Amino acid sequence: LHLHPLAFSALQILQRFLSPERLQQLIEKPKQFAIACEVVKLLEEIEDHPSRLLVERLMQDGALWSFLTMRERASDKSNCEVLVREGVSWASLMATMGKEGQGKVQSELERIGLISGAAQAIVQLLSSGLTLRSILTQHLGAPVPIAQPRFKFTFVSREEQVRQYCDQVLLPRFRLFRAQQTDKATFAAAFIYGQSGIGKSRLSRDLIPLALGYLQHQQGVPSELLDFMTRCSTLLIDLAHNGESVSVDELGTLPADVIIGLRV
Repeated sequence: LHLHPLAFSALQILQRFLSPERLQQLIEKPKQFAIACEVVKLLEEIEDHPSRLLVERLMQDGALWSFLTMRERASDKSNCEVLVREGVSWASLMATMGKEGQGKVQSELERIGLISGAAQAIVQLLSSGLTLRSILTQHLGAPVPIAQPRFKFTFVSREEQVRQYCDQVLLPRFRLFRAQQTDKATFAAAFIYGQSGIGKSRLSRDLIPLALGYLQHQQGVPSELLDFMTRCSTLLIDLAHNGESVSVDELGTLPADVIIGLRV
């Protein structure tokens, strides 16, 4: 931990990216761990960095990560730092491979400065059949919780939406659930809509703690609901955001029941 000034703060963030076993492997390799810290610092400089998902998947692969810690040709930066500084995203690479093939992806990666070995390794990862379902299974089955992202600004000005969600959706549905009853006239879900940048993703991520904070100050709220919400976690599946949209190829690998389940 003394090998890098970012080690302590980076460890907390790297826990979101890696299983405990993979994190331990990375710590035991000082050079690779130091570069991981540098890459994490670059990712944290921009909220919702487009390369975040790509880096997460690259770090999961020990052999691939050793390629990406090598220095690229044109500078003293590691191959992975180049990817992050260029803002290369998983979705963009998948889209290019789907339209123009593996050769085009490799040539584009080499064009921005990656050594051929690193470019080939990334192409192999893209071609490994990794699907949205396998990612969800991996994360939902992770032995440690996935940390919520950090935001630079305090969440404000959504009190009315939170009140409507709790009073018109959450409380009525919970009372029906507790009574083992159904009522098609009662809302079963909330649709968060609006133009790009108004805060839909942020509201989705913070909805549980915001709703819990509202309900704790209301009369007549079932204690079972409050207890349940303190143990809830948010799984936000962002289908199209900052270049990280789910590709048509990925959706094509999923059965209808899974696609129907991907609701915001």
